[in-house]
Amino acid sequence: MLSSMPTLRARHVILCAFAAVLITFFSGPSWAATSSITVDTLRDENDGDLSPGDVSLREAIAWVADGGLIEFAPELSGGTIVLNLGQLEVRKSVSIMGPGADQLTISGDNAQRVFSIDDGTSGVDQNVVITGLAVTNGFAQGGNFTGDGAGIRNAERLTLEDCLVAANQSTNVNGGVYNRGHLFM
Repeated sequence: MLSSMPTLRARHVILCAFAAVLITFFSGPSWAATSSITVDTLRDENDGDLSPGDVSLREAIAWVADGGLIEFAPELSGGTIVLNLGQLEVRKSVSIMGPGADQLTISGDNAQRVFSIDDGTSGVDQNVVITGLAVTNGFAQGGNFTGDGAGIRNAERLTLEDCLVAANQSTNVNGGVYNRGHLFM
């Protein structure tokens, strides 16, 4: 007599397959520790969808490996990334290579700082390079370190090359760049 119940072995195979799907789903993309990521949307988002055409600068900063490289797709040239989810927090060593300060703008939309470069430790431990971007319309308010550097607030080792930092406003000091680490221009 045939039974409609799966055999013990068949149930084991089904459970293993289900477990593999769950592990894959909850562990995130397989390239989470990639050394190079290309930003290919002007949207400011962090929805976890890293499929082609949906990788934002915010997601790239979060997902690139320490010491990695972030580049921008050629079709973003001439565009502006307008931040609407708060400042971009860079907490690891990374190189962010834009197409040119006259080609791509990162805007704080006069509502928030554009870049905060600080790993949260007291030392200057991270090496960050930003090239070929315009950093504009940042806004920072508050006292001491919180209200400084509306465009870029740096507490690490930062190199800026071929960048335009303009039209940033701080209620404290240094609207464009506030440096508490090492700054090379």
